[in-house]
Amino acid sequence: MISNMIKRWMPLVVTLLVFGGVITYFQIRDYNHIGIEEKERLTKLADIIGKNLVPQILLADRIITNVIYTLPTWKAENDGFKRANHELKIINDTINGIPPLLVMDANGTVIISSSPKLLGMNFAHREYFITAKKNPNPNIIQVSSPFKTVLNDFAFTLLRTIKGANGEFAGIVVVTEVPEYFNNLLDSVRHSPDVLTSITHGDGKIFLTSP
Repeated sequence: MISNMIKRWMPLVVTLLVFGGVITYFQIRDYNHIGIEEKERLTKLADIIGKNLVPQILLADRIITNVIYTLPTWKAENDGFKRANHELKIINDTINGIPPLLVMDANGTVIISSSPKLLGMNFAHREYFITAKKNPNPNIIQVSSPFKTVLNDFAFTLLRTIKGANGEFAGIVVVTEVPEYFNNLLDSVRHSPDVLTSITHGDGKIFLTSP
């Protein structure tokens, strides 16, 4: 009797197992296909972000390099850096996304600034200044991790160190990148309402998210 029951149910069991195997196969295939599509999408979105970020970083670097190049001339004018401050303010007002521009001496004190309220302030305690002083290679553009500025903005800095007459560390030139420039960029790559995009520093600290 048991043998007859087994014979009776066996085709159904085999059919269910085959049917279940087919369903599992297609689910795994679809899952892998979705994974590949999303990976390709993320790669494209990262490329879009990168293509928009890199020109901004290169622009900031050109500004920094030009300030370092012009610094000896400003010092020679001996006018308390009035023209230097004026020129930095013009750059600040003309180019979107990089306020403020600062030049600090070897002690971390702001000697030139596009923002008058920052002149004379000391930022030697800032992580980016400490890092620059420990690694004073003027040929490297340094990117800080995100931080809260004294102007109550959340930002990160791009900077180069200034080399003194004897090769010593003589200060830094800083360009500050602020979130407003990147908000539209991040929002533009969100392909659906439930997608969240973010920019994260190399040390893992999140700089900005959208929404």
